[in-house]
This record gives sequence, C-alpha cells and structure tokens, in this order.
Amino acid sequence: MPLVKLPGGVSLAYDEHGEGDKAPIVLLHGFLLSRWVYDPVVQELASGRRVVRIDLKGHGDSEKPEPDDYSVPRLATEIADACKALGIKYPIIVGQGISAQIALAMSIGHAGDVSPTGLVLLSPSLKAAPADSAFFKLARFLQGEVPTKGVNVPKSTMNVINRVMYSAEFSKREDLIVERSLQLFDLVPTEVKTRYLREMTTFDVESRLPGVSTRTLLIHGSEDGIIPIACSHEVRMRMKNARFREMPGTGHLITWERPIEFLAIVKSFADQDSRIGSY
Repeated sequence: MPLVKLPGGVSLAYDEHGEGDKAPIVLLHGFLLSRWVYDPVVQELASGRRVVRIDLKGHGDSEKPEPDDYSVPRLATEIADACKALGIKYPIIVGQGISAQIALAMSIGHAGDVSPTGLVLLSPSLKAAPADSAFFKLARFLQGEVPTKGVNVPKSTMNVINRVMYSAEFSKREDLIVERSLQLFDLVPTEVKTRYLREMTTFDVESRLPGVSTRTLLIHGSEDGIIPIACSHEVRMRMKNARFREMPGTGHLITWERPIEFLAIVKSFADQDSRIGSY
C-alpha cells in the first residue's frame, strides 16, 4: 500500500484511481473507518479525473502515533501536506463526519498552498452533539465495553452497529458490512479514539462556518443514527455557498447504501468546477 510521508514525519496510506483534466477529488473517511468506505464508488468517480483516497492518521493503514496531535487543524494541515506531496493543489475534498470538519478547516486557512475548490460534506458533525447522542454512546460502547477482537463478533454488537449506522432496510441484509466496520474500529488504538472524540467535541466548527466561501455540497441520510440530519441543516444555514441534499431512507454510510445516487450527485457537483487538472 503506498504511503506518503509528511513533513512532520507521519506517513499516511493512500491509493490513486483515474486520470484526466477534470478537477481531482480527495476522499476522506469518517471516525473509526478507512478509505474502504468509498469502495463502491471510487472507480466510477475516477472516470475522467484523478481520485485519491487517504486514510486519516490513526486509521486504516496509516501510522498511528501515540501520543500525537490529533486536533482538527493539525489533521487538516496533514491532509494538505499529503495533497501537496501528491501534486494536488486545487482539490475537491469529500469528507465524512470528522473529515467534514477537516475539510472545513482546510477551507479557512489550514491548508497552506493547497486551495480546495469544492467541499462535499457527508453527515457533517458539529461540536454541539450531546454526550448522550447515539454517536457518543456507540463510541463508548466500542471503546471499552465490546471485545471485538477476533473473527467471531457477538451478534448483540452487530445489532447495535446496525441500529445506529445503517438504515432499517440496509441493516437487514448486510451483516458482512457490519463485520468489516468492526474490524476497522479495532485498528484504531484506544488512546487515538479518545483523542479524536475529545477533538470532535471541542473544535468549534459552528462559529467558523460563516467564513467559509468555498462552494459546498452537504449530503445526509434521513436515517443516520450517528449524526443527526439536523447538523446538516444547521451547517447550511450558517454557510454562504452551500447546497443540501437529503438521501431518504439512508443511514450513515451513504456510499454503501446509495452508491448510484451518491455518484450522480457528486459527479454533477464536481463537473461544475472550472479549474483544470491538479495545478
């Protein structure tokens, strides 16, 4: 798996797909997941353009230093450094959950020479999410109470994941997807989980939203049990240049539940970008 070494010494795992003159897309996953979340859409998305998927620090195949700076501004700088190292100056950033915060941070001064020309925010999270929300209940559940190591995942654990991550219809037929999610959760060290959770509740996204002028597309599943759809409505109200698309009957992993619809919406948005190529 290719690794890009950053100026700070950390290496991030990535993969590349496609080529062409259209604006490049950088895909960033959510908390406790990996670039795997884009498996159903990456090949089609890369038709006529360069698409790069990156594992966040502490996730997937990227390095997982403990301790380290896991603040949103630092993570945004690292993604920008990775883009620069890969020759991408004007990307469209697709971010889910915590990566939506990272994308927003990149657009307000934490990206150095890299200038995002568009943001696609999937289920953007806000620090206002209450401690008793489904997201934090799930995080605590996975962090300390569930022995998910090994091949055999307890059915009760899978049921919990199903209820909060996926729509009712999807959760009836995709146990293998749930098992893969749990395997990815296990790859993130406990200390890294703790630091990410702390940052997700302390980084002030809301007050910065009016300063974001980058054109933005918000996509949120109506049955997302992790991050309430109200978060996307709040983001849209506070931003100058944002559009919102609700995905009916869809949970948190939009790319797996509604790949065809996701591709149609994102490709249409990306094709509106007037910049050509990576430079």
